[in-house]
Amino acid sequence: LDPRHLNLPAMPHRLVQPRPGHLPWLFLLLLALGFVAAPNVRAAASVSLGSPSGGPGEDTQVSVQFQADGNPVALQFDVHFDASKLTAGYAAAGAVGAGQLIESSSPSPGVARVVVYSLSNRVIANGALVTLPLRVLPAAAVGPSPITVSNVIVSDLAAARVSPVTTAGGAVTIRNDTASVFDRPTIAANGQITLRLNGQDGRSYTLQSSSNLATWQDVATQVATGGIVVFTDTPAAGANVRYYRALQVP
Repeated sequence: LDPRHLNLPAMPHRLVQPRPGHLPWLFLLLLALGFVAAPNVRAAASVSLGSPSGGPGEDTQVSVQFQADGNPVALQFDVHFDASKLTAGYAAAGAVGAGQLIESSSPSPGVARVVVYSLSNRVIANGALVTLPLRVLPAAAVGPSPITVSNVIVSDLAAARVSPVTTAGGAVTIRNDTASVFDRPTIAANGQITLRLNGQDGRSYTLQSSSNLATWQDVATQVATGGIVVFTDTPAAGANVRYYRALQVP
């Protein structure tokens, strides 16, 4: 601001004290200029991924959470995963995604690109917006496999890009879901039944029994040694039918 253009009368070089209850005109002018020069603050958004689990050969799905201020109407993002362990399916609407069009593709191995929009510029709601199916490959190693999100673009009703955008990744926990199976049981002369279970080494299993497949009772809990658990049970006298099952203890 050039004071020469204000056409102000010449003032002597002395300090002027403002009258009580009045602000100096220069301060008012600077205050007004401060409001004019204030930056236009835009809304912010965030995209975060859930952390599901699945065994080899199983299907699981990642929940994509979306949060944004303002009126977001279009969204694009990429989900990255280990292509040697996982493959992606087609994205679908989550709990708050009703009314939105959800499109997805795989531009390269290990990447799923998702686009969310509507033909009527429907505002995107906050919450679980998208679910992305992932299949655990049969040879995938057990353990957590990180998944991340990038290339997030959010547009509002005015076709302005929403920024800043924050992201949070997750992980797919690949479980060892080797099936636990019984060998053929043996029955002693006194009626004692011996059951041999093939399970996972070091895991605990609870043997349950039933006479009608409706009501189950715990018989014993054992830890698998070398992947084997041996249970024994002596049914009550007069029990003509006996069913057994084993539950893996968390």
